[in-house]
Amino acid sequence: MLIFAISYIQSHFPPERSRKIMGRFKGIWGNVVGALLGTVTPFCSCSSIPLFIGFTRAGLPLGVTFSFLISSPMVDLGSLVLIMSIFGPGVAIAYTAVGLVIAIAGGTIEGITGTFTFDEHHNPVKQTAILCFDGATPVLKEMF
Repeated sequence: MLIFAISYIQSHFPPERSRKIMGRFKGIWGNVVGALLGTVTPFCSCSSIPLFIGFTRAGLPLGVTFSFLISSPMVDLGSLVLIMSIFGPGVAIAYTAVGLVIAIAGGTIEGITGTFTFDEHHNPVKQTAILCFDGATPVLKEMF
């Protein structure tokens, strides 16, 4: 019965719907929504990477897609049920909370630092500059 319920919930979040939902939110709320959608979507890491590429080509902010990419294989309903059945609800809730915090923080850091950018074909490309803090002021410094 539980597997049926999880499958039913996950059937309502195909890639197109996930993209449409994530495109509505910006900033930290976009990262929160991206991480939460990564939790309820039925994607493992092997299918999350092509989805991530599709999301970036569709023009979604990289921070939001990074939050999705981090949470999708790490925190999902199946693992939540498994952890809850083995370790109890307290550990399952803690695992989910920590996973969501990591996903949101990772997406937020990417959104702030802008480590990746897009080329002319909308493919993500790593930049050669990093964001450093000189006192309270962020400064871009060349890596090479």
